[in-house]
Amino acid sequence: MRLVILGGPRTGKTTLARTFGTLGVPVVSTDIYDDGRSWSAQSEAVAALFNAPGEWVIEGVTTVRALRKWMRAHAGKPCDKVIYLVTPYPPISKAQFTLLKGVAKVWVGVAPELKRRGVEIELR
Repeated sequence: MRLVILGGPRTGKTTLARTFGTLGVPVVSTDIYDDGRSWSAQSEAVAALFNAPGEWVIEGVTTVRALRKWMRAHAGKPCDKVIYLVTPYPPISKAQFTLLKGVAKVWVGVAPELKRRGVEIELR
């Protein structure tokens, strides 16, 4: 299984991804790319992860933009399944709320293309 877990800040992405890690599936948190790079550079680096062979879980806020970028450059499926975590756990700051809205805006454009390509989608 190649799984992407996405959502805004404080939605439980890392917590959910850790459960897969305990099953022996390699987990990559995209937070490691939040090192001063631009959003575009971050999503470019994360998009490259979708080419990795084998099973994996990739989680983070950047994944939705990375999916969009990967699908613009490639045919086929970037992953087998996407779990989109919608609701944040309070408290959430104004900046985190803005980021949450940004993820939702990109998701609206990405979701139909994922479905068209046969990627399973789960909303939580």
